Amino acid sequence: PLLIQGETGTGKDLLAKACHFASLRREKKFIAVNCAGLPDEDAESEMFGRKVGDSETIGFFEYANEGTVLLDGIAELSLSLQAKLLRFLTDGSFRRVGEEKEHHANVRVICTSQEPMEKLLEQGKLRSDLFHRLNVLEPVSYRTKISEVRESKGQRDTETI
Repeated sequence: PLLIQGETGTGKDLLAKACHFASLRREKKFIAVNCAGLPDEDAESEMFGRKVGDSETIGFFEYANEGTVLLDGIAELSLSLQAKLLRFLTDGSFRRVGEEKEHHANVRVICTSQEPMEKLLEQGKLRSDLFHRLNVLEPVSYRTKISEVRESKGQRDTETI
């Protein structure tokens, strides 16, 4: 998984798309999901799918198999759904709601957050095990790096990119 942190307007979604299109998955689906827009009662079905009787629907992870899923605002997910996401991130396996059969999807997951993950962890809005799973790379503020590049070229404009 990849974690992108930054304030509103810093281009987190653009960076996520750039990562997708620069990867070997570029010919596959890119699905962006606003986690704040997922109603709690439907979020698990939306993510993993649902089976009721003979009817079954797939979730967005299965739909994007071999591609990329962007989870925008990861801390907006409930703690119980974060636990299920953690299991999926570990080995790509999941169960549809209402079904015992295990499924698998090979998806690159990119998560974004407007607030620092450490702050969300302290507030109890983020599971510590999910935080450690997502925080595998040393965080780098690409906005700061872009500002440094501008300054090195003699430009002092630090407007939002």
